[in-house]
Amino acid sequence: MFCSKQGQGWVALCCPQGRATPSSVRSAISTLADICEVGRFSSIGRRVTIGAGDHFTTGLSSSPILSGRHALDSYSPEELARLGLGDIGRKNPFTEVGCDVWIGDGAIVLPGLRLGHGSVVGANAVVTRDVPPYAVVAGVPARVIKYRFPPEQSQALLASQWWEHPREVLRSLPLGNIFGCLSRLGEIGRPRDEGYPTYECAQ
Repeated sequence: MFCSKQGQGWVALCCPQGRATPSSVRSAISTLADICEVGRFSSIGRRVTIGAGDHFTTGLSSSPILSGRHALDSYSPEELARLGLGDIGRKNPFTEVGCDVWIGDGAIVLPGLRLGHGSVVGANAVVTRDVPPYAVVAGVPARVIKYRFPPEQSQALLASQWWEHPREVLRSLPLGNIFGCLSRLGEIGRPRDEGYPTYECAQ
């Protein structure tokens, strides 16, 4: 699966040149819904599903063939209250994967969620809620088990927006040491607005 631009192949699952917006991509590697965005320098493992399809479970059947419409379109307010669905709402189906996110093999990300910049999703996790920046989540359902860095360093990295710098700038940094990186980024200044392109993924 590749991000294609003018006939040149870019690996979609590690997209440093721009942001990938999949177009119903399905392959042996991973499945990305057509309403999701993947940020720069993010890594997606094998057999990952982002924006997994949802089924209506408030009607006669949960099967897509027989499930009918959303509960808000099917029941009166009185009927919703009788079913305990008085506070039901419509989900935003758009799923956003931030920059520098790592999603491990076999993970499932439900639709309408945001994975914050720098977050990590463990292998085979099922993500059912937003993931904070630089959080490491795992399990079913996925829960925060730790953060990559203390709050002060996480906030400094977010403020730097380092992922917006060109690759040649990033490669000049002491990449293994965030203190050195932050110091050098402070000297370089804010990233220029490069207007990075958006790519569509194709099999």
